Amino acid sequence: MESVSQTSLVLVRHGESRMNVAQTLSGQLEPNPLTELGRNQARELAQRLYLPQSFSLIYSSDLERGFETAQIIAEELGGAIVVTDPNLRNRNFGHLQGMPLDRVREELRPAQEAYDKLDDTGKYKFRFTDGMETDEELMIRFTSFLKRILEENKGKSMLVVS
Repeated sequence: MESVSQTSLVLVRHGESRMNVAQTLSGQLEPNPLTELGRNQARELAQRLYLPQSFSLIYSSDLERGFETAQIIAEELGGAIVVTDPNLRNRNFGHLQGMPLDRVREELRPAQEAYDKLDDTGKYKFRFTDGMETDEELMIRFTSFLKRILEENKGKSMLVVS
């Protein structure tokens, strides 16, 4: 009987970044490197993720904070290849990127009130402001990526950092 290799996929978020500490909406804004705590979080996560077979591939956002997190994990786990992909980027928040979070909440208050009145389908397609991705657009981008890598890497163990 032939042995079938199992495909595994682990999804993780990047470590703490400078804009997280500054309470600023980062979205896809660069530069936004990891803090020392963020680098330590990546190292600690690598220790928790260690598997006997390790990861065949590590996929990462091409944004600095995601890539840096992936690189640290790869080094800690013995040097797995890190492949970047823009489909793993954070949500594009348009002109809100770089704003303090309290100002973002204030600016979006009228849109939030409209959003709260919608059904689930309406919420999925709702655009809070010009240039900001809807939930639908974000999910299509992300799930298309996941479907592609699962198809291309059957029988492999993958880590995805976003």
